[in-house]
Amino acid sequence: MKKKLIPIPAVALASVLILMFALAFNAGTRLVLASPGWSADSYGNALVYVEVWQYHDGAWVLRGNLTDEGSVKIFHGEKVNFTVCVKANATLIPEVSSDYIRVYMNITHQNGTKIWELKELNYTSHTTTGGFHYIKYEGVWSTSLPEEGVTYDCAVDYRQYY
Repeated sequence: MKKKLIPIPAVALASVLILMFALAFNAGTRLVLASPGWSADSYGNALVYVEVWQYHDGAWVLRGNLTDEGSVKIFHGEKVNFTVCVKANATLIPEVSSDYIRVYMNITHQNGTKIWELKELNYTSHTTTGGFHYIKYEGVWSTSLPEEGVTYDCAVDYRQYY
């Protein structure tokens, strides 16, 4: 007796392919940024954005620009640069210096291990417009690099001293 192959309908095949793509797309290493309080205080001081850059194939590539809590997919085993922009009232802070503003970051592995704990980010530049300083800080995650398939929780701690 000759066996017959039962054909798979095109719809079922398409569904399987879509499911495989979705699983492949959702797998991987992720950074999850917790909401550090994005809304401005009564003086207008606020966290403006967090950019996530990754050194991939010999160049820095923007992986995400978060203006609120969210997550970013990254490659495992590669350096990550965080650029944080804060907005500070120029009346309260006459000059941009660490005497007035500091930005810290925490990164925690999904197993609870602290990668960074209150790591102070480095001042890189600022502009002043409309009575506010827009100040950028950066930090590069270059040791204990992201592992494959792991989720990392990140948080920004922005402090102003008047």
